[in-house]
Amino acid sequence: MEEVMNQTPTAEKSRFSLRYSERRWLLVVPDLLILNGVMAASAVAIYAHTTGVMAGLPRVIVGLVWSAVLSTIWLTLGVLVEIFNLRKATNPLRSAFEVGIVTLIATLIFSLTPGISPALPTRRIYLFFFPLFATAALVLWRIIYGLIFLQPIFSRRAIIVGVGKSANALLAALPRIGAEPVDGEYAGVGYQIAGFVAADEDQASETLNGLTMLGNTSDLPAIVRQQQPDELIIAIDQSELLNGNLVESIIEAREQGIDVTMMLDMFERITGRIPVTHIGSNIHVILPIQRPTSYRFYQFARRLLDIVVGLIGCIIMGLLIPIIWVANRLTDPGDLFFRHQRAGKGGKPFEMIKFRSMLVDTSQFSDSLWTEADDPRITPVGRAIRKVRVDEIPQFWNILRGDMSLIGPRPESISVVEELVKQIPFYRARHAVKPGLTGWAQVNFGYGASVDDSRMKLEYDLFYIKNQTLYLDIRTIIKTVAVVLGMHGR
Repeated sequence: MEEVMNQTPTAEKSRFSLRYSERRWLLVVPDLLILNGVMAASAVAIYAHTTGVMAGLPRVIVGLVWSAVLSTIWLTLGVLVEIFNLRKATNPLRSAFEVGIVTLIATLIFSLTPGISPALPTRRIYLFFFPLFATAALVLWRIIYGLIFLQPIFSRRAIIVGVGKSANALLAALPRIGAEPVDGEYAGVGYQIAGFVAADEDQASETLNGLTMLGNTSDLPAIVRQQQPDELIIAIDQSELLNGNLVESIIEAREQGIDVTMMLDMFERITGRIPVTHIGSNIHVILPIQRPTSYRFYQFARRLLDIVVGLIGCIIMGLLIPIIWVANRLTDPGDLFFRHQRAGKGGKPFEMIKFRSMLVDTSQFSDSLWTEADDPRITPVGRAIRKVRVDEIPQFWNILRGDMSLIGPRPESISVVEELVKQIPFYRARHAVKPGLTGWAQVNFGYGASVDDSRMKLEYDLFYIKNQTLYLDIRTIIKTVAVVLGMHGR
């Protein structure tokens, strides 16, 4: 420890380090400002008047409406293509290309939307000025972001306290969100890991994933002064002791203005998952202790949306029934619907309905718990309707009845639940809300075909249950559209 105490600082804290959330805002806000700025300039220079419902309104009102419509179209397409993905932003050319495509499409849709967009210019060539200028400006900005804001001066220098499973899990997650590390630098998430501090004297000589072991927790105050980190990430396993001396050292670091983040909080923030195998007794991590006062209104609005969507879905189902019935009769005659007992809210069983997509007689095949890619039990018609998730449409009836909601964890069969409860911690916590037609796990991970896949999906489901908001619901719906259009069904 004396050797560490006598060392002079080896790093200087950057005044420009950006937090993870700030990097996300740095992608969204400048994009919107540039987009709307070009639109305003184009409106002044090219569009002389308005038509339709906008005619006669004050220019300020017209401009605000145009801005709202354009921003909504652009953000929707942006979420579909994931242009705010920090990992993608580490590649300036790829980021610029995808932003350019989104901007070009969004501006063309906006320009051609009747009634609430500017009137078409008198010369046709002017129609392309706004889309081309907006695309060029945003492409240039994304290239600038990639070349400037991914430099080490904008990274947060961090020290991880702990060398156990929690530290390894966090280190494994960082490259998936950002880019592969170079000398401890995770460009996408903006973290530079200076090294590790062991929570046990016996671990002090170890290395972890090629990163430096800086010492043990008794040396932490001196290590902090030497390394000048922006943040301490506490990744202490249950087997390691968060003792009084370590707590005092953490408080001392906080007094010096250094941010302190628990591994569970950071993992949740950057991955959109809750790591169930590292929760231990921290039950507050998976379930919200207290809902905001607006949550009751949120539940009412959700149920109202479920009823409206359920009615529309049932109408669509009625139109599809004759087509799918005829197709099934020609290929594998049998029942039109597949009915199965699934676990609902509180674990209560309910009968879920789908269009039948598998053979009537599957006795010659193994009775697998999960559907696999190219599953031989699926009929030709079933394979087609599963690709675009048409087989799920009868579940709108379940939504209308109140058995399910539009968004939530996907309902599993009773036998699968009974098996997974034995193998995955906190699995029953997913039954705290109604199961959904689509869900956060469904759009981020897709189908599961093993216990490990089910654990991963549970981590996404628990994140959704804990963070239920209108914003998260909208993101899930938009990403669902992308999954359906991509024909990723199995």
